[in-house]
Amino acid sequence: PIAIGTLATGASLNHGFASAGSFDAPNKNLYSRAGLSQLPDPFGHTSSSYEGHLTLWIYAHTNEAPVAPNFRTPGSSDPNNPSVITTTTPDLAGTHRDRNGVWGVGNSGYDDGDKISGYRIEVRRHSDNAVMWSPSKFTASPEERSAESGQGRFSVTYAGTSLSRGTVYGWRCCTFDDFGEQGTWSDWLYFMPSSLGQVTLAGAPTGKIETNQPDFAFTWSHQTPLSTNAAQLRLYQGSNPSPVFTSGTISKTVANNASGTLTWADVGASNLLWGQAYSYSVRGRDTNNVWSNWSDKRSFATNAPPSIPDGLSPANGEIVTSRPLLTFLLTDPDDTVWTGLVGKVRVKDDTGSVISTEDATYNAVTGFWEYQTDSGDLASHDTYRWDAYGYDGTLYSGARTVENSAIKSGEGTFVYADGPTVAIDEPEDTDTIDSSTPTVEWTASAQNRYRLRVYLAGTNEIVYQRGPTVSGATSWQIPAGYLRNDTSYEIEVWVEDNSLLEGVSQRVAVDTDFTPPPAAEGVTATPIPIGNDPTPTAILVQWEATAEPPETYAGTYLSRDDVIGRPYQIITSAAVTSFIDYLPTSGVEYVYTVRHVGQRDLDLVESDAVTASAQVNLPGVVICAVENPELRAVLDSVQERRHERQRDEMTFNVGSRAEPTTFRSPTMFWRVSGEYRILPRPDLDDAPASIRQRLADLLALESADPVMYYRDERGRGLFVRFESFDFDEFKLYPHVRASFRQEFSELGVRP
Repeated sequence: PIAIGTLATGASLNHGFASAGSFDAPNKNLYSRAGLSQLPDPFGHTSSSYEGHLTLWIYAHTNEAPVAPNFRTPGSSDPNNPSVITTTTPDLAGTHRDRNGVWGVGNSGYDDGDKISGYRIEVRRHSDNAVMWSPSKFTASPEERSAESGQGRFSVTYAGTSLSRGTVYGWRCCTFDDFGEQGTWSDWLYFMPSSLGQVTLAGAPTGKIETNQPDFAFTWSHQTPLSTNAAQLRLYQGSNPSPVFTSGTISKTVANNASGTLTWADVGASNLLWGQAYSYSVRGRDTNNVWSNWSDKRSFATNAPPSIPDGLSPANGEIVTSRPLLTFLLTDPDDTVWTGLVGKVRVKDDTGSVISTEDATYNAVTGFWEYQTDSGDLASHDTYRWDAYGYDGTLYSGARTVENSAIKSGEGTFVYADGPTVAIDEPEDTDTIDSSTPTVEWTASAQNRYRLRVYLAGTNEIVYQRGPTVSGATSWQIPAGYLRNDTSYEIEVWVEDNSLLEGVSQRVAVDTDFTPPPAAEGVTATPIPIGNDPTPTAILVQWEATAEPPETYAGTYLSRDDVIGRPYQIITSAAVTSFIDYLPTSGVEYVYTVRHVGQRDLDLVESDAVTASAQVNLPGVVICAVENPELRAVLDSVQERRHERQRDEMTFNVGSRAEPTTFRSPTMFWRVSGEYRILPRPDLDDAPASIRQRLADLLALESADPVMYYRDERGRGLFVRFESFDFDEFKLYPHVRASFRQEFSELGVRP
């Protein structure tokens, strides 16, 4: 696109090239000659001379297609979050980009003057990718060619198939340069024409409602703003996503940002079903006859009716001798006693005529509704009928709104007759019984069968029942294993005569207090030495044999006052009458308590406590095996001793090039070390033999390596193991060096 040219003007000559087309690139002057007196004569002979030089060259860039336009409007890159616009004929705009144009400077290109010559637009519906508008190429206007600092800004008003409000659309575009080359299509941008009006649901109905003809509240807002001139409602049932009812167009005027109501009469639907979950949505139409989108759904549920009662008792002509407690089952899916549910009872005579209608009481323990009949219901002995129904404040059983129309239960019958009388003679009311096998005695005016029941006091929970059994006996001994000590019970006797008439005694209240074993006698606590100990290091606790019979003897509990919450020792044989406490701390006076325990059926009953006290004062260090305290040694000449508190940790060196790893326990432990001399027993004449014996005791203990209990004269006590041990026996008095490490345990519990 370059033309070579020569221009001669007067006495001057210029030679160069001029750019072609509409490019704005500057012309290039290759040769210039000025000041000639005249042009050489092209004919004849002239003398030649060199007057300058001429160089010919060409300057150009290869054309590139435009890149995808930018600064496009309207739209967002996310179809799930499109740009919301108010019009259905949007202006679709973008900016041309060309590396041979203005945009090329700073974007690895050159400004060679290339501009937009045209552009294309495509619009599709996002839901099904249907093409809404795909016009042929638009020719860029002069204004579009020069817009955006010469890059080229285009804009065209949508003129395709009508767009629907509330629907997501996508659009893309591309541009053409001065050479007609088409650029890259842009990515899709998404927009949605908004519904100018919007319906919001925040009022009734919601939650549980007590009507099946509700009104529906809504709020209207509009962008312009305009009022509504109509509305429409949809009803959904349960989880069904499709509406079960859609109203017609309802004439309704609601101003912008105001609330309105669609009455049940407006909606024109059939009555809703009781006990069902529903939801609804509303849309409005503005005065320009543009419908809004459907609102979000709002849920509610209609009241569920009480069930039709069943499980009536008495129901099958039972004969009763006292005015009966009428019981039945009644439930409601969405109401309880606390929200207004009521059970109703109708007592009728033997012809079915209603005598009285009464409210029943719900028993939360049994789950039954109860009504206790009285003289107003049953004035005389006769045959009676009865039935029941429920009411929750809105509906009666059977989903009826009128009480007389309530669906009643099946009818129960019973005979109220004058039955036998019965009274409990033994035990008497409020008696305290000291046996778990008491005998119950009663008197009955007539008896063919009887039933004896024992209840946990204040309840209908039966802990023992005898019968019903055919018998004229009027006493029965409750067997072992049912009554507990220190417990309150109620006893009741029911009898039936030969005419099948029944009688029930009044309940008799009793308390149990079983006789404990006799208290221990002759309880003593005495400090004693063990083995080769030079002085007392243990305490012997003794008592006399118990008088509790062998068949009921359950054991002897020995407690020590510093061990709380459990026996220090449990002796299970009545023949054992002593216990050695091998581990008393030096200088502490201990109180020992002895209790004998007796078996009373299911209970263990303890005797009164008897105590004795004693104390030891150690001469030095005493160590003994916990499992076998007879394995022991006394070190009563301490030369050196250290008690150190240390953290429980272990360090591993894994290599010369790695940091050592240390594992630390959250606990601390004691380490005790010392040097001790083995002295002869002061109470023995043979000193060498005494020394050898005490050294042998120590060596035997070290060889066994048991868990030991370490005590010293300062009142310290620890569970330990040997950590190190050595001795020098070639001195006048052998020297022992030992180190002990604490083992965690608890006094009175084997480690």
